[in-house]
Amino acid sequence: MSARFALVVRGGTVVDGTGTPARTADIAVTDGRVVEVGRITGAARRTVDADGALVTPGFVDIHTHYDGQATWDSSLAPSSCNARAATPPPGWVCTTVASWAPGYRADLNVIDFDSLRLHRPEMHYDLPAGGKRLLQRASGYRHTFVAGVETYRDGVATVQQAGRLVRGQQPSPG
Repeated sequence: MSARFALVVRGGTVVDGTGTPARTADIAVTDGRVVEVGRITGAARRTVDADGALVTPGFVDIHTHYDGQATWDSSLAPSSCNARAATPPPGWVCTTVASWAPGYRADLNVIDFDSLRLHRPEMHYDLPAGGKRLLQRASGYRHTFVAGVETYRDGVATVQQAGRLVRGQQPSPG
């Protein structure tokens, strides 16, 4: 039997960023997009067990300095903006939850909320010309997917990267 989906995340508590109540559901992904949310019966090339975990869209850091929300808000409700695509926070905890539904890009996190912890901020000197930045890592993320590609597993980067590097002048959108 051939796989109908590239990825199915099964049995997690889905908080989809739309404001609807959290619910237990599966998420099916094909070609980097969410194609179904609900009870998924089709076969997948990869299945992730999300039982007991929150399944959320990627997070957007809009530089709010409001990073603690993930430690006290069990629904991870949107705060100051709502976007349709997002960069998940592998290693960074941000506050605003994007939303997704069938057709949206498959940026999602599988989070063990009971073990979610913020770690002490650390200074990193990894920007060009020795520039520094402050990073605050988090544990409790089982999986982070960007466009359906797993980029982090249990807080450790995978070798997979979604998308491509774009350099030079780009046409303006629209």
